Amino acid sequence: TFELCIGLVILLNAVFIVLQADWSAQHPGADMPLTYNIFETLFFLVFGLELALRIWVFRLKFFTGRDWRWNWFDMLVVLTAAIEEMVKLVTAASGMKINSVTLFRVMRIVKLTRVVRIVRVFRIFRELRIMVASIISTFITLFWSIVCLVMIMSAFSVYFITIVSDYQATDGPTPELEEYFGSIVSVMLCLFQATTGGMDWRDVANALMDISPLPVAMLCLFVAMMNYAIMNILTGICVNTANKTAEDDFEISIHEERSRH
Repeated sequence: TFELCIGLVILLNAVFIVLQADWSAQHPGADMPLTYNIFETLFFLVFGLELALRIWVFRLKFFTGRDWRWNWFDMLVVLTAAIEEMVKLVTAASGMKINSVTLFRVMRIVKLTRVVRIVRVFRIFRELRIMVASIISTFITLFWSIVCLVMIMSAFSVYFITIVSDYQATDGPTPELEEYFGSIVSVMLCLFQATTGGMDWRDVANALMDISPLPVAMLCLFVAMMNYAIMNILTGICVNTANKTAEDDFEISIHEERSRH
């Protein structure tokens, strides 16, 4: 179908943008090769023609119909590409380089808008759209998961920093303990790294062993609880939210297909 072909072109354009960005990173300040400019212009012509055909077919519904948000987004993307092409033509015709700082910044912003074209792929391919929608739907769950983790780590951090402070008050400061338990922020960072692979929590356990086996047991309890219970529960909640989003998208797709017929 027409949308599938356009979707494939958008995918090719996304690959082209990645390759172009990689070339720019490897050759900072150098002029873009002619091949890249030709392909960039070809993609602009294809997207411009596609936009013109859709406006001609749908007329006023293109701006006010069911997909008006995507349509206006497509117009914005094509408009930014047209601005970039116009700037390239003007600079090529006059034979000058972009030396103005303001113009250079404007061009850089316009070039960054090309990345937004990749978003258009999401509306074409249903599986990809479901993945992105599922990720977005779990953001709220992710936020409350972080709040939950911060509360748990805060409770354990208060316990550890109290034990370490009492020990250092009687036996004097220890460099190893100061590194991990110098402040409440460093303790929370230490616990976070210990459960996410940022550090080996055995080093922390060895430092706590000089105080007492009890804080070591508490550290083992924290690591076990985080890895075997809390993380699995939060993962299950996120998966459940993603599945519900996928089911809702499937029902919406069925409703749209029935409404077309």
